[in-house]
Amino acid sequence: MRLRDIHRAVAAATGESISRIGRLGFQLEMSLEELDQFEDVRNPQVVDWDELEAERYQRAYWGPSDASRAA
Repeated sequence: MRLRDIHRAVAAATGESISRIGRLGFQLEMSLEELDQFEDVRNPQVVDWDELEAERYQRAYWGPSDASRAA
């Protein structure tokens, strides 16, 4: 990813102009090679809604202290 690609992405996300983003000095905190090392170990940024609903149901049914025993 080049610096101009970063500026375009930040400008698109913030609604600012690309030139303003360039003046503010956005850049990657780590190199792309360093980021690639962590790609496999990062948690996915998703929510399993079925699992969350089941946890809430167990807490509501068993209470906060008994929820761990129900699982």
